[in-house]
Amino acid sequence: NNGVPNTSIDIMKKSIMPKEKIDENKDDNHEKKTEDSNKSENDHYISVLLSAQEHTKCYPYMDANGFVNQLYNAWDALCNQNVESLRLARRKVMIMKADPKADPDALIVAENTRNEKADACTKSNICFYKIRALKSVCDQQEKEKQEKGNEGNESKNKTSE
Repeated sequence: NNGVPNTSIDIMKKSIMPKEKIDENKDDNHEKKTEDSNKSENDHYISVLLSAQEHTKCYPYMDANGFVNQLYNAWDALCNQNVESLRLARRKVMIMKADPKADPDALIVAENTRNEKADACTKSNICFYKIRALKSVCDQQEKEKQEKGNEGNESKNKTSE
């Protein structure tokens, strides 16, 4: 238990997890709506995680290291999801460019989608970089605490002998 209410963590997980996988076989109208919703969903996920980061200032009794680890895992999942969707968007553009019969308008839409996915990757990776740096500091502090604890135990053992 890291001091964060479990209901808060469950709500955060549910709001971040994707509801469906990317389907490459959708018609163009549905695909355009999905592109807009994916862009807003990514912005929503980022705002949820940034909002969750603000909780570290609200709960002084909370295990900050545990919370940072949870945030790290959430950002990692979001970045992996964005990288995968970018990979699929790039693949789709590449396939469309190789097809001489491809509709030029559909190619433009696919290229725009690819660019939006690249922007989403960039945004999430920048935020993830901040959490990785914070996690690195927390891990270093935890390691130093353990070393001091071990040194204290060794000195107690030597004095009792």
